[in-house]
Amino acid sequence: LEELYAGRLEEAYDRLAYHYSQTDRSDKAVHYLDRFAERAVRTYAHAEAAKALREALVHVERLPADERERRAVDLVLRLVNSLYFLGRFGESLDLLLHQEAAVERIGDPWLSGPFSMWLGHTYTHAGDSEGAARSIERAVAEAEGVGDLATIGKSHYVMAREGFWLGNLAEGAEHGRRAVAALGRTGDWWWLAHSYSWTALNRCNLGRV
Repeated sequence: LEELYAGRLEEAYDRLAYHYSQTDRSDKAVHYLDRFAERAVRTYAHAEAAKALREALVHVERLPADERERRAVDLVLRLVNSLYFLGRFGESLDLLLHQEAAVERIGDPWLSGPFSMWLGHTYTHAGDSEGAARSIERAVAEAEGVGDLATIGKSHYVMAREGFWLGNLAEGAEHGRRAVAALGRTGDWWWLAHSYSWTALNRCNLGRV
């Protein structure tokens, strides 16, 4: 398959993921399951993506120790993204909390920033406003230290949405403004569009246009 689809492997990600997952080549299994999930997410096939990522997490345990931990965290963050669209917030929170110690050990702001953002994002859906604020504060601090605009923008988006639901409209509108400013420089249209939406909702309820 790799030879047959050379130069256009994306067309065979599903079959490559399946076949390698039946072998002891865990590196290849994780790679192709991840690539298949990435392709599935682009068409909003999040159930299929989540299934592939869960399987990848099984295979990642067989990777060499020096790459296993970081790869597992990365896969969990991708899985949580898909679980969000499936409404599985409890499962997401369990997955994230299970990886919290690993994130601390790795100590990379490019990883801990997005991790904290997703933890805060998930806490908002669990009704834990304090946990959300604490996690988002850390996400912004980590992201600002390395210039991670995507995480900065997404973090402010989370607080813009939370501000609306908690009735902190002025604060929510300001977070929305910051989210738009950061995400407008990343080209991430999904998060940018939702940031505009929650900014507008906050401003509308403040009587501002």
